[in-house]
Amino acid sequence: MRILLAIFAAALADPSALAQASFTESFGGTTVDARLVTRTLPGFHADLVNGRLAVSKDPGVTAPAAARLLDSLVATGDFNATVDLDQLNLAGNASLGIATTHEFGFTDVFFIGNGSLYSNIFVSPGFGTQWTNVAAAATTLRIRRAGNTLYEEFDQGSGFVTLHSATHPNLAGPVRVSLFLLNEFGSTAAQSATFDNFSIQAAAFACNGQNVPYGAGTQGTGGIVPRVDSACLYPGLPMSFDVADGVGGGFAILALGFQPTSQPLLGGTLLVGAPTFAFVMLLGGASGIAGAGDATLTLPLPFDSGWFGASLFLQAGVLDAQAAQGVAFTAGLEARFPNW
Repeated sequence: MRILLAIFAAALADPSALAQASFTESFGGTTVDARLVTRTLPGFHADLVNGRLAVSKDPGVTAPAAARLLDSLVATGDFNATVDLDQLNLAGNASLGIATTHEFGFTDVFFIGNGSLYSNIFVSPGFGTQWTNVAAAATTLRIRRAGNTLYEEFDQGSGFVTLHSATHPNLAGPVRVSLFLLNEFGSTAAQSATFDNFSIQAAAFACNGQNVPYGAGTQGTGGIVPRVDSACLYPGLPMSFDVADGVGGGFAILALGFQPTSQPLLGGTLLVGAPTFAFVMLLGGASGIAGAGDATLTLPLPFDSGWFGASLFLQAGVLDAQAAQGVAFTAGLEARFPNW
């Protein structure tokens, strides 16, 4: 499993304008874009080769396992997601394609073996499957949405053809896009393909987690209550936490835990329950200036599906001689991972 770094940009100000948000990965560099994560199960590989992302399965592997490219981008509103496929060897009915996942289901368009192209659109309540006999040659696959209508399309050099479409209110929600090579039918044959020019054009990209403040902080220099914040959390991507509005040049202690509490402490309230992890942070800003102090802590997070739906609880205390008992506390913050 390869874990690649960084967190995607915040949602754009106007989510109604078509194709405001743009993402493209050509796989031409030495690393995959930081907003993507590759995951491979035993016997599967995903490597950058000659400006392509080459995915493959070793011969003799029979498990219904996969190589996947997962994105941290959550597309909202109308979107187009495309990928170019070539050098396809899908012996033994391997599946290769592009998929979107959303709160109410998923959709995908993919080759099965070297001669069939399938499309699924599942939603609650569900739709179904369409397929056609199409040779596994160089192909661009596309999933696009206009309003609450979803289209699954392919182009083998003569323009896009719609394989499957469906309309339903539950198809209009935020989606994530992924690519996959799947040994779905337990074949022992070697299988391989390459991805190129993976792109998502969307009305906007948004965070799919939530930050929920709780409790109350205490004042420091200038009567200002410091605050703590978290970038959007996503399994497999680094976590980034901010302490802001403290006294300039001061020190802060950031507490991170898995449950809240409410205990009196140094004239304020401790809001993060044990067990906790504590991190000392030096705040920037001009020394002694009210509200000028800020700092950011970034921590790696290996991918684990158990993080979906979980929460982290945060609070910081800023050492401040002007605070009632020498510490200005932030309010608590529950940083929630997305549910899917």
